[in-house]
Amino acid sequence: MAIATTLHRTRTLLLILSMFMATIATVGAARAETVEPRPKLEQGAAWNYDISIDLVVSQRDVTHRLVQSGRLRLQVKRVDDEGMATVTGRLSRLSMMWSDDDGQVEFTWDIATDAGAERATSPDEALTNAARLLARGTIELQVAPDGRVIRVQGVDEATEALAESDRVPTLAMGIFGRDELGDILSHVWRAEGLVDAPRAARQGWQTERAIPMGPAGELIFVTDWIVEEAGAQTVRFRGRESAEVARPERPDETAPSMRLAEHEGEGRGAWSMRHGAISELAHRRRIATEWRYGDLSVPQTQTSRLSIRLQEDR
Repeated sequence: MAIATTLHRTRTLLLILSMFMATIATVGAARAETVEPRPKLEQGAAWNYDISIDLVVSQRDVTHRLVQSGRLRLQVKRVDDEGMATVTGRLSRLSMMWSDDDGQVEFTWDIATDAGAERATSPDEALTNAARLLARGTIELQVAPDGRVIRVQGVDEATEALAESDRVPTLAMGIFGRDELGDILSHVWRAEGLVDAPRAARQGWQTERAIPMGPAGELIFVTDWIVEEAGAQTVRFRGRESAEVARPERPDETAPSMRLAEHEGEGRGAWSMRHGAISELAHRRRIATEWRYGDLSVPQTQTSRLSIRLQEDR
């Protein structure tokens, strides 16, 4: 994996974005009750979620920051005989901000005014066009009976619009990119495997995810989860994440290598038994790596905060 340009190095760390969505957990009071959390994927079921992310990637004297938020209404339109659900999503609020050493570009929109406003030291028309396509379009999801989002449609046109920018990379789609949005919304109905079995207080389970890092190997994240509360209305759980780099069995000594210098990750969340979905989720991560290529050493640091919160219909 080449690290010759700042953008490429940033891309390496932003690849962690979709993976970091999977490191969520919670705190609560323990109870002895056993419950069975299951996604409520029934025709007509609907949820309103506020989602947001604040991601900062730093490399020596170069810093990129991505801040996004939106309110997304999800509704099950139909369920086939095999339990596969078609879910639509519409945004009623959207904010997208990207900043780097060249300045800041921002777009905000609210359905109440149906207006987009760009505030930036260096305005970018492509970001504005992409955000407007997201704000006024419809997202369609195919969701498996176990809550996995297996297909996302309706965001590629916005990504293509952003690709026209000479200044902002398509990585600035952030949580509204096709793969990233699919990962996040899978957690709405799966809660990182919480729904896979009946749960009781103090019961734990473990998940593992390997992220390919090219010739440097894989970045492996292991999360230990535990149920803190298993109530009739709410299941609360938390997890702590560890990480390691697994180098190839036969590494290419002429290719870049990566060393994990520092890592911490933790989260918290709650599952609503009534809604059959996540009611809140918060996660934070800090990871520092060092890339080496010959005599060149490039330190990188990423910090991220993710939030998903269910909003009751008013």
